[in-house]
Amino acid sequence: MKKVENRGIGELMELLLMVVLTLGEDHANVQNIITFVSNNLNRAVSTVVVHTTLKRLQKKGLITSWLSGKRPVRGGRCCRYYKVTTTGISTVHDLFYPKYLIYKRLLMS
Repeated sequence: MKKVENRGIGELMELLLMVVLTLGEDHANVQNIITFVSNNLNRAVSTVVVHTTLKRLQKKGLITSWLSGKRPVRGGRCCRYYKVTTTGISTVHDLFYPKYLIYKRLLMS
C-alpha cells in the first residue's frame, strides 16, 4: 500500500489548489477563484484569505504565478495568474484518491 506523504496543507489550501487546477492557467486569478468558490461551493472567502493561501501554496512549490500585461478592465493594472505545478498535481492526486476510494465504498454499501 502506498503511503500518502503529508505535505502539510489544510482544507482551504487543498480546496484552492483544486480550484486553480479546475480554472486552468488562463483563468486562475484571485477574482475568478473567489467567484468559483462562491458560485460552485456556496462558501464565502475573502480576498485577503485567498491571497494569503495562494502565497502559502506558492511557498510550498504547489503553484506558480505570473503577472499579465496591463489590462484596461483593471484601470491599466496587471493581473496575477496561477498555475498548479507538477508537485501540486501529485499532491491533489495523493489527497483526493484515498477520499475517492472511501466514497466509492460508501456508495456500494
